[in-house]
Amino acid sequence: MKNKFQLIAIFFLLAGCKNEVDISKEIPGAYSLTQQDIRHGETQNTLKDLKQMKFYTGTHFMYTQINPQDSVSAFGVGTYDTREDTLSEHVLYSSSGATFNDQPISYNLGIKITPEGYTQKINGIVINGDTSTLTELYSRVKEKDTSRLDGVWKEQKSFLVNGKDTTVYQRTQYKSFFDGYFMFGSTSKDSVGKTVTNMGYGTFKMVSDKQFSETDLNSSLPFVAGNTFTIDYVFTDNDHYSQSITNPDGSKSFEFYERLK
Repeated sequence: MKNKFQLIAIFFLLAGCKNEVDISKEIPGAYSLTQQDIRHGETQNTLKDLKQMKFYTGTHFMYTQINPQDSVSAFGVGTYDTREDTLSEHVLYSSSGATFNDQPISYNLGIKITPEGYTQKINGIVINGDTSTLTELYSRVKEKDTSRLDGVWKEQKSFLVNGKDTTVYQRTQYKSFFDGYFMFGSTSKDSVGKTVTNMGYGTFKMVSDKQFSETDLNSSLPFVAGNTFTIDYVFTDNDHYSQSITNPDGSKSFEFYERLK
């Protein structure tokens, strides 16, 4: 009987020492990548210069990145769910450089919440043709803000009006807002038919009930990177909004978005 009580005591002691963290409540936020470790067999590469931001809303995620070494950009978007210390990302669409994938694929991430943000680990991911283990360290943004725009959106249509001429954009574009930050990712074709991935991310703030401003911190588009834009917007309902930007040459671009659910 004494041994039985000792076993019960040890069980409750261990249970009490277990670090219970509900990552479904801890993970929502905006994060910057600080370090990426790629292990293939006995070889490990550590990257610290990749520019990447990632959002987890209550239901969706999105990331955008650009590699300063080769200027290749990428982005991905999808839904996620959590169970204990595992977060499952269900990617709906992703694009990188000259390739894109519109077929759903899922990844299981081992998540550890840290004082700075979180770390994630993916086993068995294929990188450059090799099956590898990917570990990423993220830092949560310091300033936070909320707005009606918060969430992940898919562009339904877009066009440029220049005088009497209208050019319809042929592209797949997603955009998201969270914690006072924004990001966008797009896939399109260049003049010779080659697939091109573009991205950008930065901060945004509401100016009025008709305007917001975006300051781009990193972008693959030279005319976007480092600049601030004042954007007019209109909500038709909670899940649809349009935005327009007047360009320096007098032309005006229009984009129409639907919220992902």
